[in-house]
This record gives sequence, structure tokens and C-alpha cells, in this order.
Amino acid sequence: LALNRRALVEQGTVTYEDGDYGTQLRVDALAVLRSERHDDTARLLLRADLELAATRALREDEGRPIERITSPGAAVTEQPVAIRIGVDP
Repeated sequence: LALNRRALVEQGTVTYEDGDYGTQLRVDALAVLRSERHDDTARLLLRADLELAATRALREDEGRPIERITSPGAAVTEQPVAIRIGVDP
């Protein structure tokens, strides 16, 4: 298992799609934490670092592109992005 860890991680990516919905589960790291042996069987405790991404496709009547981003209360300008970040010292 330890010698094939990289191959197991690479094979651990799974993608599911159903209609407008989709998920991708990816294994980023795999570690053996403990093993126990009983007669002719072995029990392994593994730790896996996972990344999960979920998606949903927009329907024709949903969503529109963001054209302008401004800070709340700020005047609308011609700049597509006008964010004022107030940071207290």
C-alpha cells in the first residue's frame, strides 16, 4: 500500500454527473495511520485528504454575467471593479 500510494491517490478521483448537477471527489494525499493483523486478515486505518467540488449548470432563465462590482453605498462609476476596502489601523 505504501509503495503504491501515488497510484492510489491518482486513481481516487471520481466524477459523478446527473442532469444539471455534478461532483468531483479527488484524493490529495493518503497516509497509513495504523495497521492491525488478526490471523489471515489485516485492518488498516487510513487518513485521506480530499477535495470535493460540486457544480450545477445554470438554466436558460438563470444567472447573468457580473458587469460591475462596487462597494456598498459607493457611487456607480465606469470602472468595472471599484471596491473600497476600509481597514482600521
